[in-house]
Amino acid sequence: MRRLAAISLAALTLGAALQADDKSEDKAKSAAVAFMKALKSKNVDAALKEADVPFLFPDLAPKGQPKLDKLEKNEALAASLESLMEKEKKWDAPIAVGKVVPLADFKKVMEKNPKAPDMVKQILEVGGADGFGVFMNDDKKQEAAGLLVRIQGNSAKVVGILPVGRAAPKKP
Repeated sequence: MRRLAAISLAALTLGAALQADDKSEDKAKSAAVAFMKALKSKNVDAALKEADVPFLFPDLAPKGQPKLDKLEKNEALAASLESLMEKEKKWDAPIAVGKVVPLADFKKVMEKNPKAPDMVKQILEVGGADGFGVFMNDDKKQEAAGLLVRIQGNSAKVVGILPVGRAAPKKP
């Protein structure tokens, strides 16, 4: 009887944890979609409401491996988003969620490969243990944008734009 009670308690605990993960993932997706809709409408203020600092922003003129600049202030983030919107006038910001990757998966890769790129270390540092990488698809269902979303308590905030496709870092 005790064994049955222990198994039931373990199942309930696992179920609650999985449900919490689903809620966190849903929050991450919602924040990512709202952020991309704000970018699509060229509304910096709306994008800033969905974002938080520190924020990892891709170097818009990379040479070699892509790099992420860590923006510490809202003013710097606002200026960078305005610059992105100006530079990418013809970009149709994707708003369809593709894959969602828990940052815990990134951490496992880091633990197995201590030579992982600095970019992965930055992503884990800024995204937090409970964060997600949310990848947005274009009309052709191709990965067109990657966002780093940090979960804190009941809120989800976009804290980075990640390189995808040709701009993505090479696998270690």
